[in-house]
Amino acid sequence: MIPLFPELRPYLEECFDLAEPGREYVITRYRDTNANLRTQLLRIIQRAGLQRWPKLFQNLRSTRETELAEDFPMHVVCQWIGNSQPIAAKHYLQVTDDHFTKSLQNALQHPAVLPRTGSQPESAAQEKTPVLQGSASGCDVVPVTGVPPQGLEQSENSPRRVHVSETAGAKSGAVDRENAPITPDLASVIDAWHTLPPDTRTAILAIVEAAHGR
Repeated sequence: MIPLFPELRPYLEECFDLAEPGREYVITRYRDTNANLRTQLLRIIQRAGLQRWPKLFQNLRSTRETELAEDFPMHVVCQWIGNSQPIAAKHYLQVTDDHFTKSLQNALQHPAVLPRTGSQPESAAQEKTPVLQGSASGCDVVPVTGVPPQGLEQSENSPRRVHVSETAGAKSGAVDRENAPITPDLASVIDAWHTLPPDTRTAILAIVEAAHGR
């Protein structure tokens, strides 16, 4: 037993209204199991001016099973159509244009979320300085002695006191300037230097030399 699908109901009701009173079947022709339904169906298709499908009855069955699978569980559909789920999946169920249209509509209504590219901020617990846990009983006691008033600095009479000359100090200052960090302003000047006109470069050098009193 299968349900009376709404697409067929108007035509069956019309046949019912045209049937003679007391008739058991509304379709009386081609009830014989030896009737050639395919030949008559091809004639009807030709009179309607339509193009016939290859494997006509199999494709009709495939189309209907694909439609029913959209609205009913697969085991119910197979019970109505008369095949098994593996056979239906392999030979009957189709991928239609409506599937692609529905997929596109879902993509527009529910846009995909882009994956995160940054890392999660470290928690406060991770930022804390690790603490070594243990018992203090096994630690050696370090005696605390007083610091001599003179300290560890070299005195005026120390034979190891090193005199730093002015030349060495100048060299040290030059090294410090070489190791000084590059500020964003200086970095922008360096990046744009090769694109500047010669007159602009000369003016910048003149300003620097004037600032250093050269």
